[in-house]
Amino acid sequence: MKRAPKGLPAKPWGRVAVTIAPSKPNVVYAMIESTRSALFRSEDGGKTWKSGTAAIGWSGGPFTSPT
Repeated sequence: MKRAPKGLPAKPWGRVAVTIAPSKPNVVYAMIESTRSALFRSEDGGKTWKSGTAAIGWSGGPFTSPT
């Protein structure tokens, strides 16, 4: 199995949203739902990532606990 790029959470992942900064194409953002759900930022086109905020507020996904 192929490993996730450095800085991203381990798989499995749920929902993933990715966008590229229009003003800086090497800057990529990814919101990844996992056991470590957060917003991640890459400044090198996705080779490495840094975790941003974990206060995303996703609910009802495969990694959330029923209340």
